[in-house]
Amino acid sequence: MADDYEFKKKQPQAVFEPGTLENTRRNIGMIDPEEAAKMTKVLGGEIFVEKSVPIDYSKFPRKTVSHRSSSRLTGQTASSVSSSSTSSNSHSQTSSNSQSTQNQSSSKNSTEQKKVKHVPDLPSISQKDNQLIDRLMMSAEYGIKKNYGMFNFVRAFIKNGTERVIPEFVEITLKNHIDHIQNFITVIKTIIQNSPDTFKSKIQNETDLQYRFLRKVASWNTRDIKLAYVEFENTNKIVLVSELVPFVKAVYRQIITIYYLGDATINQIIKDIYTEIMKYPKANKDKFQMLAKEAMTEWVYLHQQIAIGLYPLLMRMCGTEFVLCPKFFTQEVSAILNFVGLKKFDLILPEKKKTQEEIIAEQKKIEEEKKAHSEAEKIVEEKNEMVKTGLKLLDQMFPEAGFLKIEELPDMYPYFEPLYEFGESFLYLSPKNPLQITLILLRILEDFFTACHNIQFNAESNPLLANKRDSFADAINEWPVYREDLFNRKYAEELKNLVNQTYTQQNFPSTQLGKKMITNLYWQTKYLFLPNFTFEQLLLERPVNDSKYVPLSSRTAFLLTGFADLSRLIGLVDPPNGKVSGITNPWEYYHFDIETPVSKRLDVLLNAKHHTKNTNANLIKYITCITAVLNWWINAKTSPAYKADPRKIFRVSETDGQPVFSVPELDNQDKLFAESIKKAYQERMAKK
Repeated sequence: MADDYEFKKKQPQAVFEPGTLENTRRNIGMIDPEEAAKMTKVLGGEIFVEKSVPIDYSKFPRKTVSHRSSSRLTGQTASSVSSSSTSSNSHSQTSSNSQSTQNQSSSKNSTEQKKVKHVPDLPSISQKDNQLIDRLMMSAEYGIKKNYGMFNFVRAFIKNGTERVIPEFVEITLKNHIDHIQNFITVIKTIIQNSPDTFKSKIQNETDLQYRFLRKVASWNTRDIKLAYVEFENTNKIVLVSELVPFVKAVYRQIITIYYLGDATINQIIKDIYTEIMKYPKANKDKFQMLAKEAMTEWVYLHQQIAIGLYPLLMRMCGTEFVLCPKFFTQEVSAILNFVGLKKFDLILPEKKKTQEEIIAEQKKIEEEKKAHSEAEKIVEEKNEMVKTGLKLLDQMFPEAGFLKIEELPDMYPYFEPLYEFGESFLYLSPKNPLQITLILLRILEDFFTACHNIQFNAESNPLLANKRDSFADAINEWPVYREDLFNRKYAEELKNLVNQTYTQQNFPSTQLGKKMITNLYWQTKYLFLPNFTFEQLLLERPVNDSKYVPLSSRTAFLLTGFADLSRLIGLVDPPNGKVSGITNPWEYYHFDIETPVSKRLDVLLNAKHHTKNTNANLIKYITCITAVLNWWINAKTSPAYKADPRKIFRVSETDGQPVFSVPELDNQDKLFAESIKKAYQERMAKK
């Protein structure tokens, strides 16, 4: 009876769905017992538990019914029954182990999936990294998210509670950032505008660090930053981290370009700029001193408050693992550039301090390049007889292609694209862009040079075939890089972007980014192909010439000097026994490793079928004349290449000015060549 009246302990009421408490614990994170006790004391309330998980009895294995009389009915002995039973138990155990392994594997995969944090419009990162970045944003140092202390777990019960940004951060801090970026740009541009003309010229043309710095900052603007901030102005809207992506991207797209120079280096650059300007007698010392101080002050703000102050947001948006600042900027540089849409060459990186030996070597290299360019200019300034002969030979090989009217810059794409398959970028080139003819001449000589591998050149007996800067072997072997690397990989990529952007946005060439692309193409034309190319500089920024190859202009001049001397020596001796200084097998038949448009036509012109004129000696004469054409085209200041309008970069429609993506190609080149040979033969016979 006494038992009937005992007070039983009250059980907590089950009100939560299964798994609710586990999810809550995971969102809150680890809490030590003392903190839990404090929260219980402060919050109070009633304790509830989860409901039990419903049991699905249909999933349970069915119980096997055993009949004692079965052995008798089937005629089995006791030993056979025992064996059967053992086998059955073994199978059951194996199935149980297999099922257990699958459950463990499933549980493990589920746990791994739970560790990944998914937020709309942001990259997925691990739960651990997300918590670390979250705490960083809540810290007093960065003040991006609200820190509720021991009550931070409450954020998990609010919609987007863990992703909300403090209103003051958006309304005050970000707005101040925009003002300071604008101030920094303004003061740098003011320094440039008020500097002496000679110094301005250096900014445009020199490659020293201080001038590159000025060009880079002068190219900045706050348009994209302000556009990204517009939606946050005059509104009480709750802002989430993901909504700041356009703003953060626009900010770092500017700042990151000079960030890697370092705080101290940039301040020193500004001091060096002030010192340099003060060397000019008419420079206003007080004004430039004030501007220099203001520039350094603004940069300190940009570096500390913006570049470093917004770093938790940048790290979360890049989707990287948690890395402390400043290590993050060096360890995750690839992710940062990918996020802001820049490439490594867009950055200004600190220069390694040069030794005295390196400085001397660099000065020597510059002097040698100037000397080589000067030599190239001396070789040809006018369209001499060798150039005219070369143009006639080209017309014989490729009749009606336009070589006899090269001064008019005829469109050679329809003729040569079917022969050489230059590709999409070659189509985009305007017929008035001198690079079209440059590439064709390069490709034709590339064909000729495939037969030069079988010519035995001897530089020891002819010093004109080699010098300190170059050699015949290197020049011939590296010849394809001017087309494949310098054009296809460098120039062509920028050209494609410009054409595609202009097609979607007709006024793109007049935008800041459009001007930058056009300026880059201008400089690449000058650096890589046409050294005397002149143009109106649209921006102060000037890219660095990072080509690792011998300049095309000096290499072409070098080859012409060597081939011209060989042709001269060949003309002084009688075949087939005359010795030529610089070549040991001049009277052997030439051999092309592969059949090319040049080899097929040359075989006809030199009667290779009957082995009458198809010798290495005659091959060298052809190469000499065609190299003379290329040398005249790229090195002579009077060349038609330098009379072309530099603004005509890509092919456009004559009707609406839009980019053109297709041009009809010719298919009768072989027929034109055959008719030309027949006509020349008939003329020779008529003269007899």
